[in-house]
Amino acid sequence: MSNRFEGNEKKLELDFVVQSDDKQGLRRISRSEWDAILLDGHCSIVSRTSNSYIDSYVLSESSLFVFRHKVIIKTCGTTTLLDCLPRLTDIARSYGYEMDFLQYSRRNFFFPSDQISVHRDFESEVEWLDSLYPGECGGANILGSNGGRWYVYTLDRDVVHPHHCGEQTIEVCMYQLDPSSLQYFFRNWCMTNPGPGGKAPLTSTATDKEVAERMSTASGFRKLVEHIAMALQADHPHLRDQELLIDEFAFTPCGYSVNVLLGDVFMTVHITPEPHQCYVSYETNAPCVGYTQVVQEVVELFQPSNFAVNLSADRHSAVGSTGAQCGVIKGYSRASSRQKALTRTLMGSTSTYLAVETPSTASAELTSCPSAVSLSFHGSLNTSADAAALVYSTPEMEPHATSLPPSPVASPPPSPRGILAL
Repeated sequence: MSNRFEGNEKKLELDFVVQSDDKQGLRRISRSEWDAILLDGHCSIVSRTSNSYIDSYVLSESSLFVFRHKVIIKTCGTTTLLDCLPRLTDIARSYGYEMDFLQYSRRNFFFPSDQISVHRDFESEVEWLDSLYPGECGGANILGSNGGRWYVYTLDRDVVHPHHCGEQTIEVCMYQLDPSSLQYFFRNWCMTNPGPGGKAPLTSTATDKEVAERMSTASGFRKLVEHIAMALQADHPHLRDQELLIDEFAFTPCGYSVNVLLGDVFMTVHITPEPHQCYVSYETNAPCVGYTQVVQEVVELFQPSNFAVNLSADRHSAVGSTGAQCGVIKGYSRASSRQKALTRTLMGSTSTYLAVETPSTASAELTSCPSAVSLSFHGSLNTSADAAALVYSTPEMEPHATSLPPSPVASPPPSPRGILAL
């Protein structure tokens, strides 16, 4: 257990009722208050950056984003994310903000028995959430097959309607990655290998930020982020005068986290590079018409043997109006796909992909300069039903997962407090 780390994140997204003339909203919550909230979940802040729209925090385990009306917390390892909830809502209420929407989600854990308290299985998490909000019609869903499941609990009080109109997020969860794409995210590699442009290896006096920058530049990841930002600015005029902020952090002896801000758009990536538990996640709320090419670029860089794409989108968002699923990814076959109405206006989908063949080591050209590949965000989405059952080496199954027959696409919102499997 001492040599095991859970890369798969738990994610908590909360919307609050904030009056239109309140320009700061939840960003009024102080640093000391966030420290106390996160301490309840057994994590802490290691870095912070902000722009006019978002306060971004890199955590000891993943990330925190604070918008005027919304909070997103992602934590990995054996953190107890749901323990943050009571203090967070109490502090928000002290500022005059009542919660309007809650979504808790995660994928299968690698090591569920290592989790603490209610996080050992989804049924316990659901029971605990229901106990916090009795009679509030929270809905629990399990999307995906036995091998790769996305667990989602949603509670929508619908005080502000429509409070998440136009919002959308995508998560790419990558497994069994090519070791050559992950070698850069070990401190020892940065200390023993020259950097891009013939830069000397780093020394033991290098700061965490310096090591993180070497990791991202040597791997080609920083160029990919810059390239995605350029494409977004080309497609969305309101982003063209926004500064790209990259807040990255290197862990010891290995591991990497980054939060990226571009106006009201965020990206976050977390990398666990050890071969026996390797995992990389990518998430963004970028307002793309389709995410297929974004996913293609990300997986070409990291070369996973399998990965999952989770989409959560308002029906009126750019991607939600076209069917919230990811399309064809070159070099991979889509093994399964499920879509579900999580609330009256919010759609969720998860798709799993397998490499057609074992990914080869990324070429030096691709690794060093992924931005050389053309990137477009206007591809159509593939909304066909899943083609086959998912079969590959996955995180171990959880002991109490509920499995019910799949429901059709675009079925009604879940029954109150019931766990539905898709």
